Amino acid sequence: MKLLLSSISEIYRFVVTLLDRETILRKIKGRAEFDVACITNFETAYQKAFIGIGKKSIANGLRYSINGTLVRYILINSDASSTLKPQKRATAKQQLYEAIEYASQKGAKVILFAASTKRLLSEDEVEKVQREYDDIVFTIGDNGTSLALFRDVDDTIVKYALKKNTHILIIGANGFLGSAIKEKLLKDGYLNIVTSSYKGSNPFECKKDIRLIIACSHHKKLQLTKDILTQISDKEGVVVVDVCRPKNLSEKVYKASVNSGLNLVKIESGVFYNHHINYHFKPFAKIVLTNLGLTPNTLYACFSEATALAQSGDIDTNISFMKTNSYALDYVSKSFTKYGYRVNRIK
Repeated sequence: MKLLLSSISEIYRFVVTLLDRETILRKIKGRAEFDVACITNFETAYQKAFIGIGKKSIANGLRYSINGTLVRYILINSDASSTLKPQKRATAKQQLYEAIEYASQKGAKVILFAASTKRLLSEDEVEKVQREYDDIVFTIGDNGTSLALFRDVDDTIVKYALKKNTHILIIGANGFLGSAIKEKLLKDGYLNIVTSSYKGSNPFECKKDIRLIIACSHHKKLQLTKDILTQISDKEGVVVVDVCRPKNLSEKVYKASVNSGLNLVKIESGVFYNHHINYHFKPFAKIVLTNLGLTPNTLYACFSEATALAQSGDIDTNISFMKTNSYALDYVSKSFTKYGYRVNRIK
């Protein structure tokens, strides 16, 4: 099966190269082959097979365009565990550097570090890359993801009539997304907020009567299980807003929890809709998107941010998109509105 999937991915790359008229015309005119490079790692064996046949360090993935802005997935041949193990980390870093150089040579003006690639480089290493490629805007996409998460949490609070004294658990509150949503909720007057960190020996100890869980980390020590959900949930049930990729709340745990009688609602966050998205060679793209939990008119929020930044043209170089901050949030929010990105409302 793996060989079959790898062969299909090679066929896809060959076919999409032949059919990609936008890139062909750009090459003829001496223009950049694409505007945005979304560099990511694989999370599953299915995604690893997409790298293709042979020992490659990087591989081209899906291609899409939005009103003339061309975007390319670039997959490095490493998984999420590469951020944890020193030897794997060194290999993944080298692959990331290779992907950056490749994107630069092709003319990319925005580069996204998606999934676990955003945790590969230290702050000093990021600054060095930014100095070396000073004509490229780098982002981790967390400002766009924060905006999607804010909207989904707000909609959840309204739909389930959650009061200011509702007990809320934020999983991974020390990260970019977790700290951003915690700050927002505190400003909104929600004071019964507890957090879980992978650094603790028992991250869910003493947690109880939780009505809303916001999952911002899928660290193995922080993954929700049926027993944990049963232990910490409010008697009325619990709503889980999961912004993680891969998801914290697995389908298996969700079904087991519901079958056990727990009133559990899951909301997958971090996705934007834009009807202008045009995936190249759609028949194959739909297969991959289905595996990712997306449709041909949806993008992960981080990919949406990178694309919108490229669409906006001249970007204020004083704004850092490698962290969540008020200036970047405002800039990305305005870009989303201008170019037609929206979160599907929870009803």
